[in-house]
Amino acid sequence: MLFGRGKKGEKKIRSLFDEHLNIIENCLDKLKELTVNYIDDNIVYKENAFDVHKLEGRADDIRRDIEKEIHAGAFFPFLREDYINLAERIDKIADRAESVSDFYVLVNPVISKQLHGAIKEITENSIAAYPFFKEMLGLLHFDMTQVLSKAAQINAVEGKVDKLEWDLMKRIFHLEIDLSHKLVLRELVWSIANISDRIQDASDRIEIMVAKHKV
Repeated sequence: MLFGRGKKGEKKIRSLFDEHLNIIENCLDKLKELTVNYIDDNIVYKENAFDVHKLEGRADDIRRDIEKEIHAGAFFPFLREDYINLAERIDKIADRAESVSDFYVLVNPVISKQLHGAIKEITENSIAAYPFFKEMLGLLHFDMTQVLSKAAQINAVEGKVDKLEWDLMKRIFHLEIDLSHKLVLRELVWSIANISDRIQDASDRIEIMVAKHKV
């Protein structure tokens, strides 16, 4: 296993990683809520956006705490870079959620009614890989041999999101709206789909860690 159980510092880092994962899960849930409220023209979406911002900031704080503990001497030296890199990749999931949230608030995109269901669908699916990622990281505490099955589930979800993204892009560029409007919607869809890319990136990092250290 890559997470130790005996050393106090490593136990603390494991706890911080768990907290980090839970905060980001809440952040993604709030983004999903924001999306529904924005499309349904419910002003509550602005409160959702503020919640996303606060949760992303908290995730940043926890990432820094993880790095401080690692620099203080937790783990063997050859493991430290792996865990710092992993924490950064996990944090980028929250960064992307905040970017989407900011896009809604600052750009205020006009979403054609015929795209409402599709935007909700791609948002839900882009976030759907995250529970598998949480399980994947949890397996590092106990059994690395099961990690690859979770990675496969994440890759399957990401593949589905890629298809949804492509189909939605085609729909957007077939709409009878101004090109500038199409480009705004394209940026929104790309940003949403990129959440699943960030989850997959973090998953890939765990696979590399397992490959490096598996005996």
